[in-house]
Parts: sequence; structure tokens; C-alpha cells
Amino acid sequence: MRHSPIIAALAIAVAIMSTSSVLTIQATTVTPSPSRTATLTSTPKTCAINFTPPAPKSTQDQTQTSTPTSIVCYTSTPNLTATQKLINATFTKEAQNLTATQRNLDATSTRDTINATSTSRADDYLATKTAIASTAQFFKEYKTIDYRELVGYAEDHIGDKVVVRGRVFNILRDGFQVYFQGTYEAFVVVAGGQELGGKRLYDNDPVTVYGTVDGYFKGTNSYGGSIEQPQISADFVQH
Repeated sequence: MRHSPIIAALAIAVAIMSTSSVLTIQATTVTPSPSRTATLTSTPKTCAINFTPPAPKSTQDQTQTSTPTSIVCYTSTPNLTATQKLINATFTKEAQNLTATQRNLDATSTRDTINATSTSRADDYLATKTAIASTAQFFKEYKTIDYRELVGYAEDHIGDKVVVRGRVFNILRDGFQVYFQGTYEAFVVVAGGQELGGKRLYDNDPVTVYGTVDGYFKGTNSYGGSIEQPQISADFVQH
């Protein structure tokens, strides 16, 4: 049986279309819009689609062309470099601000310390000056007196503020006995720890006594004999 040329052409087309084929589609690269804080980089992949065209219903059907759906595959890897730089810049700025603030605090603290030191020194100077003036005024109230005046006429000087010097030769319960400087004439000093400045006193210690004349001390010596010596109540003992 003879076939017409049209039927022969259709048979060849069907044979070609019935063979399974693999269509490879190269995906395009999609680059998302840039962001303020991150850059999105797309890494494309190649996706393969298996496609088998359907067989024609009859030899009279025209050649069918199938267009598969295009599939794009990519992997997104955000690049945080811009964000990290922004964060680092923010931290650096904050650190610089903190450093500047600390320097200001240090400068203020140093200035306050200098002012406080200056004030303290001024107060100390005024206190010292006042103390010296008070001390000078204190000592001016006491007058030097001839020891012979006290030995012979102590009662005539009761209440007088005097300054006398000598050497300790006997420690008493409430005071001590002193030889007038350069003599063996003695007088009695009534004094406690406050008048002595909290220091211990020993025999042969030189002393300067600032005090008030009380008159005479009357008592007995170690041999039982009567003694009468000028007595001074000390206000301050320098030794």
C-alpha cells in the first residue's frame, strides 16, 4: 500500500516526539533590591526538569510544542558587613563619648581636690596662726620673778602668774619638787598629767613652769624636820 508524503512526514514527527527527552533550563540570577543594613547575594543553582510530551491522539493532530514552567533556584546568603560596620562605628562613638566624659570627670575631680587642698592649707595656716597668737598671748600673761622674792615673800605674790625654771629632784603624788635654776633653794609644783602634756617626768629633768603662786607649802622632810617652800599651781610645764 502506498502512503502519501503527508502521512510519512507525520509518522516521522510522532517518532521524534515520542522519544523521552530531558530539557535543561539554565536559571537566571536574581539580585534582590539592596537593603540599608544588609546586602543580599544570590547564588544561582541549575534545575533539571524531565518532560515527556504526550502522544498525539491521531495522525491528523498537528505537532505539539510544550513549554515547561521555568523554575529558578537560588540560595540567599545575607552579607552583614555594612550592618557590622555601622554597629562598630556606633560603639566607637559611644566609647569616645564615655572617654571624653571620664576625662571631664577626672578634670573636675582634680580641680576639686586642688581647691580642697588649698582650702585645707589656708585653714591650717589660719589655725596655726591663731594658735601661735594664742600661745604668745598665753605666755605673755606669766612674768619672770626673782626666786628670792618667792622664797622670802611668797604670800605677797599669791595669785600672781609667774614663770620659773629649775631642775626636778623629787616626784610627788600630785606634783614634784624643783630646785630653782642654779640654786638649791626649792619650790613645790602642783601638777597633773594634763599640765605635763601627758609626758612622764623624771628626777633631774629640766623644767619651765608656768603657773600661779599659791603661797607656801608646809610639811616635813624625810628626816622629820619642818619645811616651808613656795608653792606654784602649774598651768603648763615645759620639759
